[in-house]
Amino acid sequence: MNTHEKIPAFAINLKSRIDRFKSIHSEFLDHKGFQLEIVKAIEDPNGAYGLWKTIYTIINEADKRGDKFVLICEDDHIFTQYFNMEEFKNRITECKSIGVDILP
Repeated sequence: MNTHEKIPAFAINLKSRIDRFKSIHSEFLDHKGFQLEIVKAIEDPNGAYGLWKTIYTIINEADKRGDKFVLICEDDHIFTQYFNMEEFKNRITECKSIGVDILP
């Protein structure tokens, strides 16, 4: 992985949660290694199904764009003090080399 390559990051946000929209935007400001896109959540009476449809849509769009990998999170994501971008990219490279599709 190119050390200067930005990782596409998709944050799922309910339209009604303006507070979380602002929070997730702020959370990524100090993490320049990501290209953040805030995605409007697909709402469904079954919240889990709506989330699944949103993730499915994100993955399809990323595939069409040719993204090699993406980060998907919800709008309440917080980076801890221990997060290290270089280490994160190393884990992605390691997982890619052994055929892992998802890094939890």
